[in-house]
Amino acid sequence: MLSLEFSPTPRRPLRVLALAAHADDIEIGAGGALLTLQQQTPVIASALVFSANATRRAEAEHAAELLYRDARDWTLVVKDFDENLFPGQIAALKSELAAVRSFEPDVIFAPALHDRHQDHRTLAELAWQGFRDHAVLQYEIPKWEGDLTTPNAYIALDDEILDEKVRIISEAFVTQRDKPWFDAATFSGLARLRGVECGQRWAEGFRADKLLLAGATTTQEEE
Repeated sequence: MLSLEFSPTPRRPLRVLALAAHADDIEIGAGGALLTLQQQTPVIASALVFSANATRRAEAEHAAELLYRDARDWTLVVKDFDENLFPGQIAALKSELAAVRSFEPDVIFAPALHDRHQDHRTLAELAWQGFRDHAVLQYEIPKWEGDLTTPNAYIALDDEILDEKVRIISEAFVTQRDKPWFDAATFSGLARLRGVECGQRWAEGFRADKLLLAGATTTQEEE
């Protein structure tokens, strides 16, 4: 299996943009990856959560303080779009995404295009449309709908990172604890399966539908 590493350029740290429909999506889908990247290289992170009430906003803020504590710098923006109604709010969602393009991310974590939750799927489509020249890693979220597929990209997690990811999710998102799927067994079980698939103990899986690994920086629009 081909192995690649994220590394900083001589000019700046790795700039990571994390997009989420709901308060806990980033931590569930890419929490381990974000913790790992901060160990490997200097990171500047920007997170945008589109739907959260006051309680969920506080949870997202608590989680971000834990998740990005080793980043060189980080910001979190939480919006109040109507949950479960993203398809009817596309114009406003698209405007919010356009506003974060100035962050100039090197890699973007976003929901998956095949996700059956309408909010996740709508955000995934808008991220794909709005960041055509970026590395977009689509994270997965286990749920009742059973929409998990086989990833084509993985980020390996060590024992400490997995434990920290599960701890952050469990500690920060107290409003979700009564859901039958929201427990350590779900998150560690999926990480073990993804680890098996990529020859590691633990891993998070992603879809990378289009990824430029190396080459000239000139785009077609510039030619």
